[in-house]
Amino acid sequence: MHRYLLSDETWSETFEWTRVGTEAGITGLETWLRCVVSGHVDAVLSGDSVWAERLMVRGTPSFAFEGGALHNGYMSVSEIEAALEEVGTKP
Repeated sequence: MHRYLLSDETWSETFEWTRVGTEAGITGLETWLRCVVSGHVDAVLSGDSVWAERLMVRGTPSFAFEGGALHNGYMSVSEIEAALEEVGTKP
C-alpha cells in the first residue's frame, strides 16, 4: 500500500478505496475497506497529527531521538546509527 500511495497520486483526488485497494494488491479487500471507512482510522490519524504537531514533525519519514533531536526526511542506516551513537544509545 505504501508503495502504491507514493507512486500514484490519483487516489488523493478520488478516494475510491475499492480501486485503490485492488490496485495496491490488498488481500482481504472487504475487511480492509471496513477498516478504512469505520472512523477508527480517522481517530488514529487525528491523534498522530496532534503528536506530530507537538514534536514539529513536518513529513515522513521522520526520526526522533533521545534528548529531543529530530530529523525530518530520509536517513540511511549508517546515519541512523551515527545519530544513535551521538545521543548515547546503541543501535
